[in-house]
Amino acid sequence: MERTRHAPGGCAASPDRAGAAPLPAVTPPPRAGVSGVPAEGAGDAMPAFTPQGLAIDLHVARGQVIDLTVRSTRQAPLQSWIAGTTPGEALRRIGLAFSLCRSAQRAACEAALETASAATVRTESAAERAWHVTGELWREHACNLFLAWPGLLGDAQQPALVRPLLAAAGEPAVMQGKLRDLLANGALGMDPPAWLQLDAAGLQAWCTRAATATARRFARWYGATAPAPVTPRLPPVARWGRPEAKVIAATLRADPDFALHPAWAGSPAETGAIARVHAHPLLRAWIDHSGNDAGARMLARLIELAQAADAGPPAAEAIVRAWPVGSGSALAAVETSRGVLLHAVDVARDRITDYRIVAPTGWNFHPHGVLRAALGSRRDAPGCGAQAQAWSLALDPCVECTVERVHA
Repeated sequence: MERTRHAPGGCAASPDRAGAAPLPAVTPPPRAGVSGVPAEGAGDAMPAFTPQGLAIDLHVARGQVIDLTVRSTRQAPLQSWIAGTTPGEALRRIGLAFSLCRSAQRAACEAALETASAATVRTESAAERAWHVTGELWREHACNLFLAWPGLLGDAQQPALVRPLLAAAGEPAVMQGKLRDLLANGALGMDPPAWLQLDAAGLQAWCTRAATATARRFARWYGATAPAPVTPRLPPVARWGRPEAKVIAATLRADPDFALHPAWAGSPAETGAIARVHAHPLLRAWIDHSGNDAGARMLARLIELAQAADAGPPAAEAIVRAWPVGSGSALAAVETSRGVLLHAVDVARDRITDYRIVAPTGWNFHPHGVLRAALGSRRDAPGCGAQAQAWSLALDPCVECTVERVHA
């Protein structure tokens, strides 16, 4: 058995398709991520946390990948730490439990609690909440594109494209102005609106000209990572309604495994930037020529950043939504960098009786999802580990991930 370990946002890569230039395997520095989940039986105090993670097993025989499995060591004991608390205390504990996408986690918790209990736990307006969640999404996109991806390729990281966004974390409108300058003068080398208008030939020329480090990375991944067949995508939360919310909430209660292996209409579904901008002409041009590959997921992130540079304030209902799904019960959905985050809560007599979370990683790393579709049956076993690591970076799990080659 061969194992490669990497933190959220980091992976190693090597060539896959014939003629592809070698992509050196490196181990980038770990990014801050989820610290874990509270141990069972934790009381009022902040509990000790147990490690979380994903394992991608590539089953190899006779030089060919014959199967791919995804194993999760993620657990769900957080609900035991939240159960029995008041709505206000539940919100405080959610804020303590997560170090990754903390704004989104708090927003989901606030929206679910307010909808379920009619209690006021919100610390900001709906518009402010949407701004903070959106700003966090931009920062996570930037960390993936300009810190983790260079580490994958052995390039110098680009903290200068990330630090200004981190410095303006509490001022999303200021962050938006900085984002415009960072893209125009750094990542894209041209005005974001002009870049978004590129056609297929223009996109290829931008990659080939390689005027920026970002363009060079896309050039190196053009046709170099394994494509996946078209798989279902999770609709953006703006298109959800109460009927869909009620189905999700009921399934969460009935199926203990749903939080770790969620499904939409009975099938695994991918979420994230590629689900939100899948119809954009620039992304369609990439997919038509390079394939529905890991690079397409990275491009989707860059498209969202370019769109954000000249967009107005985010529509609150497109970022954070919540629906009553029963007496004292609610489901909240929040758009994050990695995809849709769900919080489901039941409240009775001002106490939490049940609390469940479905993270984007559950959707994107479903055992029968897009990763298995891309890599589950390949002829080139020598490059399969690097391909899995490249796809892991592109899907960006919120926990540590290992890739193991298991010889059948």
